[in-house]
Amino acid sequence: MKLALTGQLPFILLVATILALPISFGLLRLYRRAVVRSMRSTGVAGGGETLKPDPAPDHVTGARPPAGTVEALLRRGPWRAAIVYAIASGAYAAVMVTGVLLSARLEFFPMRVLLLFVSYAWPIVLTINLVAGTVPRTRPWVLGIGSRTGGCGSFLCH
Repeated sequence: MKLALTGQLPFILLVATILALPISFGLLRLYRRAVVRSMRSTGVAGGGETLKPDPAPDHVTGARPPAGTVEALLRRGPWRAAIVYAIASGAYAAVMVTGVLLSARLEFFPMRVLLLFVSYAWPIVLTINLVAGTVPRTRPWVLGIGSRTGGCGSFLCH
């Protein structure tokens, strides 16, 4: 269990996260090319003529929701995803804090747990900015909350 005591385990996890970014971009690029190639190949019928889409219906059978409802759903969607990511980040931080404290045979003091939890949960600020920070006004708000949480946690532990 010396791997957890030397700090290599958190280092390995952070490096793996950093390396996953270019790999995921590469995979997305390959996927996009495959989708475009597939769409081009199925867009032509066997005789060489281009397929035309079905015509739109003349009338809509259901009632359309008001524009305010649709806008509210569009505004809430990214924040719901951000909440899921925050819960996942909290679970990751809790597992890491527990692993570090148990492997070092340290006691679970509240300030120690808080400092370690904040230090392992900091990526949630970046994730929320990517997922729900589509409006420029929300980015400074999320960054401010994240920096205040980290700053308060480190201030309280000293």
